[in-house]
Amino acid sequence: MNHSFINGVLDVFPTWRIRGDMATAVPYLKTAFTMAQTIGNRGYQARLLSFLGITAWVSGKPQESEAYHQQGLTLAYAVEDANLIAKFLIDLGSVAGGYYGDYNQAKTYLLEAATYMQQATHPEHGASLFLTLGNVAYEQGDWREAEQYWHEGLEHDDRYGRTNSASISLRRNLGVLAMVQGRFDTANTHLNKTLALARHLNAAETISSTLSILGQVATEQADYTRAQALLEEALFVAREINAPESIAQALINLGQCAANSGATSVAANHFQEALTVTQDADLTWLAATGHIYRGEMHLKTGETLAARQDFTTALETAVALEAPEQKAAALFGLARTSFPDDRGQAIRYAQESVAIFDELGHFSAASVHQWLNDNAQTVTG
Repeated sequence: MNHSFINGVLDVFPTWRIRGDMATAVPYLKTAFTMAQTIGNRGYQARLLSFLGITAWVSGKPQESEAYHQQGLTLAYAVEDANLIAKFLIDLGSVAGGYYGDYNQAKTYLLEAATYMQQATHPEHGASLFLTLGNVAYEQGDWREAEQYWHEGLEHDDRYGRTNSASISLRRNLGVLAMVQGRFDTANTHLNKTLALARHLNAAETISSTLSILGQVATEQADYTRAQALLEEALFVAREINAPESIAQALINLGQCAANSGATSVAANHFQEALTVTQDADLTWLAATGHIYRGEMHLKTGETLAARQDFTTALETAVALEAPEQKAAALFGLARTSFPDDRGQAIRYAQESVAIFDELGHFSAASVHQWLNDNAQTVTG
């Protein structure tokens, strides 16, 4: 009876995961884990801990996720299961980089995972490894390396795997990279293909995140009607599966869209809700993005002090997390809020910002260069 129940839960979890139905999954996983402990099967325990770690991460509980993965890794070492060892190390790398901003620790986990990939028999772990290596490189500002890892992941999947959530995320991330580089047509191509694949698999979380990014691209192209429709669907899907990160991302992008189209009060409400979600779920890096976009809204409405507070908060977080993209955006915000009172400091902020944007290859570099060209000559000495 125990074996049948446990195997049933293990077999059905991927469906719950893709659909984002963590509320259903967690009680079954915990019951199955108790059964696995009762019969003393460490292999079952490790696999269930892996799935519990995933549910905690998706539900906005990164520390709980880390604890599950650490406990599972110990068991995976004990039963010498290369597939599970690789999976736990990859997931721990995601937590170390994505939550703690500890990219050295993340790389340590991921490089060890790579050594076990030679023994692993689950090819989808290869896509996950390349995805996470690329994510770490991206957050550190090495976008060329990130792009290389993501392309390698797709090539690996073409050779050995089949379409899965990790391979879809690889394509989505290539769309994100194209967007921040200002290659909006390429971004839309990657993201629309990602969305079609995600809808085919009914992968709710990926559907929401991809719609959110497509909405952000539409906002950058000033197509606010399309952006709002995409983002409202992204938010609806995210709320359906109760995914805090996806909810916050959609709200932030809805705020940006509303602010750019002149709906300031609507934007303010979206930003406030988003920042509440990020605080409750401890999504510090995403909170910084929310503060940056809210700061831009305050600048548009002439609320310089409020804008400065948002940009300062974002800069402190970006420095703590070693997040260059957010650091550059916050610095450019501070440049514009400081300019009326201290033009010299404002220029220094902008110069530091544009140096980072140029190194990244971010499309925002052009705006900072233009601002410097327009304002640097007004500063003497």
